[in-house]
Amino acid sequence: MQVQARKERRSQRSPHASQALNYQLCHVSRKFDLDAMVLADADGRLWAASTWDPARSHLASTVATMGVLAGGRDRFTIAHDVGRSVGVKTLRVGSALLYLAAQGAQLRTRPALDHAATGVERILGSLVQ
Repeated sequence: MQVQARKERRSQRSPHASQALNYQLCHVSRKFDLDAMVLADADGRLWAASTWDPARSHLASTVATMGVLAGGRDRFTIAHDVGRSVGVKTLRVGSALLYLAAQGAQLRTRPALDHAATGVERILGSLVQ
């Protein structure tokens, strides 16, 4: 009986959490054809981003502000025009409250946030334990 080797599903890996987070957001952003994804804390500090384009990475401080104002609800839309939206998902990893945001087509942001949240929690969860 032959056992087939399992194909590695990740095309990029990093032993460093910050780089792994960036890879995760880049992967999800490409998969869901988004404009950008960011992970920020309540102070507006950018933890990770799918792009380092300054025009898009300004999303972090806006996301944090809106996340705080929304009282930590899981998902909401903070901007919406011509079929584009910014969705935010609140994550708690250890004692940190983080905001994961996706900017892109309205129908793609919610599934993208759920998909990315799983990876972010896995990456950061290993640091908390």
